[in-house]
Amino acid sequence: MLLQTRCARVGLDYTIAASRIPAAVQFTPMTVSPASPDPEAVLLCQISAMDGALLLRLRERFETPSAILHASSSELRALGLPPGLVARLVAAPRQRAATETGLRSLQRMGIRALTLLADDYPRSLLELPHPPLMLYVQGRWPFNQPAVTFDPGDKLDVDRSNALVALLAALSIMSIGILSSADHLELLPALGSVAVLPFGLLLTRQRVPDLLREAALAGDSTLLSLAPVNAQATPEWEDAARQIRVKLADGIILADPAEVVSPHPTMHQWHLQSGNVGRRGTLHRSIPGDEAGAQLIARSLGIRMSGTRIVQQERLW
Repeated sequence: MLLQTRCARVGLDYTIAASRIPAAVQFTPMTVSPASPDPEAVLLCQISAMDGALLLRLRERFETPSAILHASSSELRALGLPPGLVARLVAAPRQRAATETGLRSLQRMGIRALTLLADDYPRSLLELPHPPLMLYVQGRWPFNQPAVTFDPGDKLDVDRSNALVALLAALSIMSIGILSSADHLELLPALGSVAVLPFGLLLTRQRVPDLLREAALAGDSTLLSLAPVNAQATPEWEDAARQIRVKLADGIILADPAEVVSPHPTMHQWHLQSGNVGRRGTLHRSIPGDEAGAQLIARSLGIRMSGTRIVQQERLW
C-alpha cells in the first residue's frame, strides 16, 4: 500500500507537468533498469587497496571478473601487484556468499550496486584518473541523456532562483536529464532529475526532499552515490561527487553571470538571464529562464523538434 501511495503521488505530479508540455514535444516516460550486478565484480570492487585503473588493467589481462578471481598468485604477482593485494584477491572467492546476501538486501531496498565492470557503467567516468569502483543507484538507470547540471553561484537572488527552477522544469519536460549536487535539491523537478550525493543512500530520508525521493522509488528520477549505503558525507566524498556530476553532464547552466567553468572548456556553458550562452566553451548569447531557454539548450545539445516528438543525437554510454 505504501508503494502504491508513493506511485500515486508521483503520478499526480506527472499529470500536472504533462499538461504544460508543448504540442511539439512528446514526453517519454522513464523506466527502471532491471539489470542485476555481477557478485564477482562486486567482490573485486570491495577488495581493500583495489583501484579503478588497476581493475581495468586486470580485466584487460583476464577478461572476466571470474577469471580475475581465479587467477593464480604467480599470475597476479607477474603483473606487479603487491603481496597483500595478491593475498586478498586469492582469498576473495570465499566471500561470495556474503556478497550475494548483501546484494539481495540492497535489492529489497531498491538499491543497485553498479560496478566499474558493468556494461551500463558511464563511459565518461572511465576518463577520470581514478574512476569510482562502484556507484550505488536508486531509481531510473540509465538516466535521461543528454543531461545538464547547474551552478547557482553564491548570490542566487529570488528572481534568478525562480528563473532557474522554471528552466529546469522545462528541461525535465523535454526529457533532458538534470544533475544536481546535494546542496540544491530543492531546485529540482521531481521527474527526470539525478541527485549526485556524497552520503549513503540509506540516509536519504532525512536529507532528500520527499517528492524527489519518492520519484526515485517509482523509477522517475535517480539518486546516485559512490559512498557506501550507510556512510556519512565527508570532504572526500563531496569532492568525488562534484567530479562525477560534472563528468556526467553535457553542459552546465551558470546562474552567476560573471562565472565561467574554465576547467571544462569542452562542456556546453549557458548563463542564466544575463551573461552569455554558448556551446563547446564559446559563449555567445543569454538564456532566459523559461521554455524558450530550454529549447535553446536543447538545440545546443543536438536535440531538434520534429513534428510531434524530440529527435536526439544518438548517444552511447
